[in-house]
Amino acid sequence: ILNNCSAYGAVYYEGDSSWWDQLLGRDTDAPVVTFYKKDEVTVHSSGTFWLFDGAPTSPTKAPNQNQERCATWMKCTYKDKKMVVINTHISYKTEKGDTGTSEAMQALRESEMGVIKTWVTNSSNYNPEVDGPVVLVGDLNINLDNSVFTKWRHNNAGDGFYNARDTMYDIDKDACDMGRTFNNWGTENGQLTIDHQFYKGFSSVSSYSVDREPYAGVTYLSDHWPLSVVYEF
Repeated sequence: ILNNCSAYGAVYYEGDSSWWDQLLGRDTDAPVVTFYKKDEVTVHSSGTFWLFDGAPTSPTKAPNQNQERCATWMKCTYKDKKMVVINTHISYKTEKGDTGTSEAMQALRESEMGVIKTWVTNSSNYNPEVDGPVVLVGDLNINLDNSVFTKWRHNNAGDGFYNARDTMYDIDKDACDMGRTFNNWGTENGQLTIDHQFYKGFSSVSSYSVDREPYAGVTYLSDHWPLSVVYEF
């Protein structure tokens, strides 16, 4: 992608295994990539931590994960404003194959999201006074009403995090595209809203939309549609 998009840079963990290795469960590392426009964004530091107790910075698989899962972060300046972006992809099944709302799957979600919350609330990792606002984005593989997101919505528990969709809906219901983000390649089964953005430190959200437009005549470039959010400093 970078070879064909010279205006962009990217942060990610540069491991040895391919995406197909990861998809088939043979991975030794799990790529989560964040792209940025080089003429607008300056990256000051970046890294990857794995969704395992202690947030290790080398590939680590938790006992109940079907494959390694990680989060990639970057501290950057957008034009003249500092901000932090965290990108992740949490599990959709356990090592034993549990999925959906099973007790084992829910415990795994809680564990993985808990690692991210612990990382971002540790001042040695993220200091809002120095680093600016923070956004957590990703394929989180569960609908927003799941209890795993309780501390990531509406400033619950005083953590200061909000969900972009909640904010936009409160401001203007008509302006908030409430459509599903997972299209399952157009099949009726499994079309869900499982891609989310949570934020802290921005003044507001001015736009939230799911982009369903075809690109170059291709209806589905992915089994997910892009989720676009515009934040206000």
